[in-house]
Amino acid sequence: MLDVACGPGTYGRRIASPSKEVFGIDVSIGMLRQGTAYTAKEGIPNVHFARARVEALPFEDGLFDAALCCGSLHLFADTVIALREIARVMKPAAILSVFTFTPGRGGVLKFRRVREWSLKKHGLHVFELSEMEQLLAASGFQDFHSEVCGSILTFSARKQAGLTTKVCGS
Repeated sequence: MLDVACGPGTYGRRIASPSKEVFGIDVSIGMLRQGTAYTAKEGIPNVHFARARVEALPFEDGLFDAALCCGSLHLFADTVIALREIARVMKPAAILSVFTFTPGRGGVLKFRRVREWSLKKHGLHVFELSEMEQLLAASGFQDFHSEVCGSILTFSARKQAGLTTKVCGS
């Protein structure tokens, strides 16, 4: 499994087992060091960390059975490029699991001015459900299943079977 923008491996560490290998990537060397320390202290097998950007993953095409992106999709400069690169390293029909933000019906992000301020000051993109479905389709994913709780959007999507995804310049 690929854990995109893994931080200290908060989610990947809970998925890894002797039969499940997790590769976490992040741009923060500090977070990766912390994750390495946690896995050593907790005796968690099969977790590997690498410093990488989502736009240029250091893995071969079709390597992963699944991918996870928790709490970071809304921060990537170009969502389609990020999703296409994630799709590139996934096997056909592999599942992508994400949590990010949506305006929702509750929570502070339901207010347009708060969303605009968050984007301007912090680069936080808040996804409408229809927008997320379109971005996934444009990136080679299908079977979008979502759940909204307040302003939290969790979803899964499946890489299109038989799809070879290329990123600009590759």
